[in-house]
Amino acid sequence: MNCFSGEAQGEGSHHSLREQLRPHAGGIEEALKELDPSKRKLLIINTPNNPTGHVFTEEELKAITEVCRKHKIICICDEIYARLTVKKHLSLSRYYPEGTIVTTGYSKWASAGGWRFGYGLFPKELNDFQKVIAGACSQTITCAPAPMQFGICQGLKQIEKLEKYCRRCTRILELCGRFTHHHLESVGVTGNAPEGTYYYMPDFHVVKSEELKTCDEMCERLLNEAGVGLMACDPHYLRPEGEFTVRFCFINFDGRKAYAAIDDFDGKDEEAFVRQYCTPLADGVDAIKKWVVANTPKKE
Repeated sequence: MNCFSGEAQGEGSHHSLREQLRPHAGGIEEALKELDPSKRKLLIINTPNNPTGHVFTEEELKAITEVCRKHKIICICDEIYARLTVKKHLSLSRYYPEGTIVTTGYSKWASAGGWRFGYGLFPKELNDFQKVIAGACSQTITCAPAPMQFGICQGLKQIEKLEKYCRRCTRILELCGRFTHHHLESVGVTGNAPEGTYYYMPDFHVVKSEELKTCDEMCERLLNEAGVGLMACDPHYLRPEGEFTVRFCFINFDGRKAYAAIDDFDGKDEEAFVRQYCTPLADGVDAIKKWVVANTPKKE
């Protein structure tokens, strides 16, 4: 069972953005009808989600739990952005502990992207499965270099500092996500406001026309004409052909400047903060807005 951007799919099926790209009990049940009932199922979800920025609610996680428990589905829950959520993170393992494998790491919240240092948490009920996975990993990947392991261990001894670091980073990303969503929405670019991570999945359908029929073409023109690089979700993220959704990452700024200033931010003028301390991002959003306005077909 494939799970794209939080939406359970059967092979070759697609779901609209109106369904918010999240799995729901009915959607998973429908996907199961397309699969061999004699085989054990594996569901993969990602929350907080890349590229949508969605975070699953307690109600959604409980609904997923009911279906997974009913059909004895093993669920791999990728929670690598868990420390970068606007609200408190809730793990699927809290509701479905016996069948959930939590995968996470230090690449995102600890700003150690190049290290690729991660791990998985298996429940005792899946101990045999864990041994199989460990065996497969031993033949396909190598252990993280020793200096990285020592570095991570030293960092984990300073939990209070790490928690403070995460709170600051999350606050900055919250401001950037809200800024991006608000300004693009003002020119007709729709999408759900990011709730976590530093990604957002806006839909640029407003510029679709006889002269501009594909999202790839739009992204190429945005790069050449506005100087902003975006990645089309069609076909790179398995979205339907002709959809104008893109993967938008809003961290193009000097993080050190924003990090040093966030403690003094009083919360009154988010726009001014982003423009002063996240200037490249703000300039990029402005360039996109200008391009969208210039290329939106005029209504008769």
